[in-house]
Amino acid sequence: MIISEQTISNFKEIIESNQQFAILVHVNPDGDAIGSAFGWHNLFKNLGKESRVIAPNDCPDFFKWINDANTLLCHDTKEAEVADVLLAAQVLLCVDFNHIDRSDKVKTLVENFKGKKLMVDHHPYPQDFAHEIISIPEASSTSEITYWTICQLGYRELLTKSIAESLYTGILTDTGGMSHNSSHPDTYYAVADLLTCGINKTEIHDLVLNNYPEGRIRLLGDILSKNLRVLYQYNTAYMFITEGQQKYFGYRPGDSEGFVNIPLSIKGIKFCAFFTETPEMVKVSLRSKGDFPANKFSAEFFNGGGHHNAAGGKIKGKLFDAMHLFEEGVKAYQDLLTE
Repeated sequence: MIISEQTISNFKEIIESNQQFAILVHVNPDGDAIGSAFGWHNLFKNLGKESRVIAPNDCPDFFKWINDANTLLCHDTKEAEVADVLLAAQVLLCVDFNHIDRSDKVKTLVENFKGKKLMVDHHPYPQDFAHEIISIPEASSTSEITYWTICQLGYRELLTKSIAESLYTGILTDTGGMSHNSSHPDTYYAVADLLTCGINKTEIHDLVLNNYPEGRIRLLGDILSKNLRVLYQYNTAYMFITEGQQKYFGYRPGDSEGFVNIPLSIKGIKFCAFFTETPEMVKVSLRSKGDFPANKFSAEFFNGGGHHNAAGGKIKGKLFDAMHLFEEGVKAYQDLLTE
């Protein structure tokens, strides 16, 4: 993975000429957001810099083992402290999102930030709100881009076990355990080098993928038995989770991680969705196989976007309305789904 020499030079000049850094991730941060953010955070520490990682809201508990992840500063609980950190910071590094709206209620603070703004991300169609941007949509994850950026900045010798654990976690989660977005050899070169840093791959898999509460398993069983719909005529399936189910099973952010992928294991299914009901809206996660454009479908029907095979969006209204719109959209795309 090659990043332009000019971009690398600009990044390095900004990093080496400043001392105070803030790192921002998107709302509802996932493994790639947390992994890449704390990879950068620990790199800055190794460079003798000061750094804080900020999120609009908290991340799932099964990422808190990552070095310093327990210091994540959440805007929804510490709004004043977030404002103070951003006021003091000379550089704001935005990772794993490329549209300012993904910063949620931190958006105004980002817009008004007086220092240099950097972006490192792998989602297509980046918005131009940062001074310097590293955007590689074909990369598996922002964590992989972070690895290659660190190397091309000349900081490979600072890549410690803690940084490697963070970045491996991001790559692992954003590829579904190397099941998608992971066809380029560069991804495996990056993982191979991270393994030389002494990380325990098996332990990380257990911490991230086998570390859920009992309620998650019971919730999944309830969803599969009651809320799975299969549209064989369109090679499509979808699942949903109601507010009532979330309350009954003690749902916490991250408990439904990976649920969206399950319908793709059904023979013949090439497109699927997972709907999450909230008081304000319905959140939509989409996954597909092969050539079906999940991101195009999301943009057209759910005000969203993302990658070709992994996208998301949202819609104001009731759960039934969202599912009805999805089925209507599937009918409109039936030629692609049934070819």
